[in-house]
Amino acid sequence: MNYSFRKDNDWVLIGATTVLTLFGLLMVYSASYVEGYFLPEPNPFNYVTRQVIWLTLSVFLFVFVMHFQYRHYRKLTPFIIAISFFLLVLVVFIGTGAEVGSKRWIRIGPMNLQPSEFVKIGMIIYLAHVYSRKQAYIDNFINGVMPPLIIVGLVFALIMRQPDLGTATSIMLTAILIVFISGARWKHLIGLAGVGAFVFTLLAVFEPYRLERLTSFVNPFADPMGDGYQLINGYLAIANGGLSGLGLGQSLQKMRSLPEGHTDFILAVISEELGFLGVLLVFLCYGIILFRGISIGAKM
Repeated sequence: MNYSFRKDNDWVLIGATTVLTLFGLLMVYSASYVEGYFLPEPNPFNYVTRQVIWLTLSVFLFVFVMHFQYRHYRKLTPFIIAISFFLLVLVVFIGTGAEVGSKRWIRIGPMNLQPSEFVKIGMIIYLAHVYSRKQAYIDNFINGVMPPLIIVGLVFALIMRQPDLGTATSIMLTAILIVFISGARWKHLIGLAGVGAFVFTLLAVFEPYRLERLTSFVNPFADPMGDGYQLINGYLAIANGGLSGLGLGQSLQKMRSLPEGHTDFILAVISEELGFLGVLLVFLCYGIILFRGISIGAKM
């Protein structure tokens, strides 16, 4: 297995990723410093410090992977799948986070590792590898399409054990997308989509809090002080921002009115502080990453 430095780097893609990363770091600090004052040991830099640590580690990994020939991932696929299952099973036994209703993390010193985030990438590599080898009989559901989906189903079950419906659903949808790109027959795709929708509905119906989240999304004003509280305050943040925003660091909703403003709802804080223009920057960067990725993939 050879490791060689590339000379054909896509600097537009790298530039968009860098801008989005640094901008995100800035906004994590802006959205989280108020929360930092309410920690047992007040520290306005608590959340952004953790981001900087992970970013530093990620830069070294980024440089390595950037020059790693993607074809070598084929040989690493069994190892990637084995590690994915090992980490997900490890979460079941030593995972942290039960105090907030879900065990999704593994504690490593001062940091928490969320294995499911790495499993997302691992499943993409695995599915891309397997389905590329099944092109001759991809129209055969039993031999071509189904076997890799058994692995997906096991991963889905382990992540739901945490539980984490959002991550499990994203992996399931990604799997269906890869099956589609691989050239599977439409009737197989429709069947998989139907099964996925049925499973999602069952998981939502049999857990009241999941169903409440879905219904509150449709009509948050039906329960403004309960399930709709976060979404309504997110709307207020977006409305406050207008075109150009209130100014960096000037969000009102992040003053403990908007729950998880530094994580799940950080885009609402961006909108309030930098307005539509700030949100446009985020979507522009994501758009560049998406289209450059498609362009690179089409040339492979």
